[in-house]
Amino acid sequence: MDSVLSACGLNGKKEKVQEERHLRANDREFNLSFKYANNAIKTSKYNIFTFLPLNLFEQFQRLANAYFVFLLILQLIPAISSLSWFTTVVPLLLVLCITLAKDGTDDINRHKNDRQVNNRRVDVLIDGQLKSEKWMNVQVGDIIKLENNQFVTADLLLLSSSEPLNLVYIETAELDGLVTHITSTHQQGTSFTAFLPRQDGANAAFSGFLSFWSYVIILNTVVPISLYVSVEILRLGNSYFIDWDRKMYHTKTDTPAQARTTTLNEELGQIKYIFSDKTGTLTQNIMTFNRCSINGKSYGEEKVDFSWNSLADTKFCFHDHALVEAVKQGSSEVHAFFRLLALCHTVIDTLNSQLFYQAQSPDEGALVTAARNFGFVFRTRTPETISVVEMGINITYELLAVLDFNNVRKRMSVIVRSPDGRLTLYCKGADTIIYERLHPSCSKVMEVTTEHLNEYAGEGLRTLALAYKDLDEAEFEQWRERHHEASTALEDREEKLDAIYEEIEKDLMLIGATAVEDKLQDGVPQTIEQLAQADIKIWVLTGDKQEELLHESFMVTPLQKAQVVELVKKYKKAVTLAIGDGANDVSMIKAAHIGVGISGQEGMQAVLSSDFSFAQFRYLQRLLLVHGHWSYLRMCKFLCYFFYKNFSFTFVHFWYGFFCGFSAQTVYDEWFITMYNLVYTALPIIGLSLFDQDVNDRWSMQYPQLYAPGQKNQYFNKMTFVKILLHSCYSSLILFFIPYAAMQDTVRDDGKDIADYQSFAFVALSATVNHFFLWGSLSVFFAITFTMYSNGMYLIFTSSFPFIGTARNSLNQPNVWLTIFLTTLLCVLPVVALRFLLIQLRPTINDKVRYKVRQAKAVLPPPPRRFPRRRISTRRSGYAFSHARGYGDLVTSGRFLRRPVKTRLTLFPLVESPLAENSPQTYRSIGEGAQRS
Repeated sequence: MDSVLSACGLNGKKEKVQEERHLRANDREFNLSFKYANNAIKTSKYNIFTFLPLNLFEQFQRLANAYFVFLLILQLIPAISSLSWFTTVVPLLLVLCITLAKDGTDDINRHKNDRQVNNRRVDVLIDGQLKSEKWMNVQVGDIIKLENNQFVTADLLLLSSSEPLNLVYIETAELDGLVTHITSTHQQGTSFTAFLPRQDGANAAFSGFLSFWSYVIILNTVVPISLYVSVEILRLGNSYFIDWDRKMYHTKTDTPAQARTTTLNEELGQIKYIFSDKTGTLTQNIMTFNRCSINGKSYGEEKVDFSWNSLADTKFCFHDHALVEAVKQGSSEVHAFFRLLALCHTVIDTLNSQLFYQAQSPDEGALVTAARNFGFVFRTRTPETISVVEMGINITYELLAVLDFNNVRKRMSVIVRSPDGRLTLYCKGADTIIYERLHPSCSKVMEVTTEHLNEYAGEGLRTLALAYKDLDEAEFEQWRERHHEASTALEDREEKLDAIYEEIEKDLMLIGATAVEDKLQDGVPQTIEQLAQADIKIWVLTGDKQEELLHESFMVTPLQKAQVVELVKKYKKAVTLAIGDGANDVSMIKAAHIGVGISGQEGMQAVLSSDFSFAQFRYLQRLLLVHGHWSYLRMCKFLCYFFYKNFSFTFVHFWYGFFCGFSAQTVYDEWFITMYNLVYTALPIIGLSLFDQDVNDRWSMQYPQLYAPGQKNQYFNKMTFVKILLHSCYSSLILFFIPYAAMQDTVRDDGKDIADYQSFAFVALSATVNHFFLWGSLSVFFAITFTMYSNGMYLIFTSSFPFIGTARNSLNQPNVWLTIFLTTLLCVLPVVALRFLLIQLRPTINDKVRYKVRQAKAVLPPPPRRFPRRRISTRRSGYAFSHARGYGDLVTSGRFLRRPVKTRLTLFPLVESPLAENSPQTYRSIGEGAQRS
């Protein structure tokens, strides 16, 4: 289908004040004079000239970076600094460069995405000829031509269509997230003793002021700049683990899981509330006509062979031969039932070599297809007529009125005139609504039908009630005049039309009821049960009607979804997650702490706004119970380890202050201070943080209770921080006073004194690193140490490497090795002993599960539990009331539009397909295209 359209509004920022727009079609010179926004999109933040200054500006807005710049300035003041400038500059530059690289890569990807969209091609009418133009070059007022299955370039105004009735269907999944079609428009001397005379002019207050800032510099390693680098590496690594998880890869759609942000991994292990959309998120949008009740008799038990009907859909499946026999025998009630299904709808046909149906909801498509398979085939429609093939006979009905549904009426009706002149109103809708409008003579049939509806509801089916009414010609003409007045009213038109509809939709005769199955995605019940065992509350926020739902929030608009999330965040103080698949879910996804998008049939808007995305709802349990649990555990262990090692390292300076008169001298060599966090202790903590697991993924899934500590934040809180502080204080005492006592008044084997500052400092730093380092990495420490304290480095950089020969001199003494071993043992032993006692006396859930794992190493896990079929105590209507109003008025006006359909597997071919014989029927709502031959 080809369409010629005119661009009347393009992408760009909204004006604060809406002004009148002047434009001329196909007159670029005139339109450019108004300086309208262009059609190029831009999501990138930098260009080649602004990247470095803007990114540095953003980085120095962070308090941590500004803090270290302030420290650098202090270190440049000789009066207060005992450290060289490079101890801060080197780590700071490393952090800045890593962030520059990360933000640059992200922005390059944004530029690529922008170019991909902006360079799409479209035919534009220029100088009387159609020329291929890039989207970014399309101007306001251009006349463009859209082909079948093309994306819409900008905001467009329809001029004409190649279809006979100017019909254009536009899929709006990128806008509203629903699969519907609408009609729209980042070296020392020997020891000595000396006295330094006090200098005049330096009073106690000023000396204290200088000492304060000196110790601010020395003690800054309590929270070093490498903390932020390590956190970024940890988060990035855990994000890659999500991207690389094959168990979250959907083969059918070739869709892997994707971590679209690297800053929220640990929060995945703390989720307390999940807010989910229903349609397309929990379900497949696949409807099958399953059961029905006609004139008090229920059908749908055994599978039916439809080979007798040449126009039947080979994918359709129904279980009851009795219904087929009733159709063949000409039962008037059965014929009336399927005639209603073939006439009362707003489905659009696509007639070519094959027959396709395009419906505004999957339910409606299922019902029309059911009628088709039972011999009542809807063939085509115009604004005035509907053509149906009834048991092989082509009959055209005059379409007199469409009483469209909305979320208040919860029903729709059509009024048709048959070829023999009989006027009939056909109505379908929610059973509670239809029952209120039935004639008193239908009471017996209503009671039996109600029992059938309760039975269908127990099977989890979506139900509708069907009714009709024969009309008198004179009565109808009077009603038609009032209907015309109401439809042309300038004020309160909707209310007046509803009142007019009420007048004629009464005293209806009940025909029966339908039951349509809305299939859940694979693994949804198991996922919900697993998450519930993890003490996660799941709320379903949907736009469907109340009768369809149980324990769900119904009739919720996108704004209300976001408000519900904000309400829970405010009063529950819990970490929330929102998951959806359409544009209607974007506000909810953005409002939650973590947003998850499902790349389904309802466009990519939810995915583009999300923090994590995958193809199926069932992958959510692995995202939370495995990756979320691991990420939270790793981050907590990382923070505990990091603060402990840096507190222990830094507090040694504090104890040394009592022996140096608080003169702000450092215990360690400056180069050791610089490389302590960047090199010496970096690998163990990063390795722990990236690969640590309390249990493997199988046991994490089998024991959802492992998720609970994250919700309660048990692994890193204020009490945990106090414990780390006390443990660090104890370790720093050991690290300082054991080497101090061991080295005091000590001589070597040749009688020379080694009780010097440098030897003491070397022993202290060696004990510190040995305490925190992995034994497999000690070679790195000794290699660097012997290099820095070598004669060569001293000769080249005399002032920077004064510890010449210290390592060689100290490590030749046996008492030094004994001191290192004793220090390490005294630091580690209390922790190991306490941990042993806690496991025996107060085991955590992790300890209990690990004990079970050790016991069951050679035992296979129990087989997966089979879940019973879902049963619901209340009936659910199969009518889709997720949007405010239907398209009946557009069907009858002849002004409705149709977008070219897309190639899908969910078609209705005339030819028989043995592969599809036993498969359920897949229906398309408006927005889902059909293949054209």
